[in-house]
Amino acid sequence: VTVEGKISTTLMAVAGFKSMDVGATSVANVGSQALEMVLVLDNTGSMAGTKIANLKSAAINLVNIIQSEASDYSKVKIGLVPFAEYVNVGMANAGAAWIDSTGPDAVGFAGCVGSKNSPNDEKPGPAGGDYPALGGVPCNVPLLPLTSNLESVKTHLAGMVSTGATYIPTGLLWGWNLLDTKAPFTEASSDVELKKINGRKALVLMTDGENT
Repeated sequence: VTVEGKISTTLMAVAGFKSMDVGATSVANVGSQALEMVLVLDNTGSMAGTKIANLKSAAINLVNIIQSEASDYSKVKIGLVPFAEYVNVGMANAGAAWIDSTGPDAVGFAGCVGSKNSPNDEKPGPAGGDYPALGGVPCNVPLLPLTSNLESVKTHLAGMVSTGATYIPTGLLWGWNLLDTKAPFTEASSDVELKKINGRKALVLMTDGENT
């Protein structure tokens, strides 16, 4: 990533230099390292049209870059969390122990879950209760757990749609869940395992605005 710009000067302005060029370059190399990355992507109604198209393009380009630069694909895993007001964890998890399907709001459950009660809504994993099943609410495409099948990641990205309101924290929490070794999802490596192979974890958030 390369950034360039100008800044106004203070002391140098006395000598006639009223602005100064600045720049910075940052490089993140995958190389032979292991990488577990989750893309937390805004799929809300405000993203309709050009924005969702650009989001898909940017995310797919990022996957392509990682795919072309990684020297060992088996050491790269990518997961996706399309989010709006809620996150769709997939109907395959309808009977999971970490989902509360007993509440009145669970009628018509199609994969969307709400937040745990505070303060556990800020903690990953199953700690502090279950995620409430929610029926009858705008539900985006399901999240995709960490996978080394990067072609399936790009296919999943292409199928994203825009609907619903914006609640960024729920997207971040489920991105954290995918990178955590504990349930609800256990595809991630432990910190100890990654350290042995010089690996790292990353979370990338893409959104067009603030919470609604």
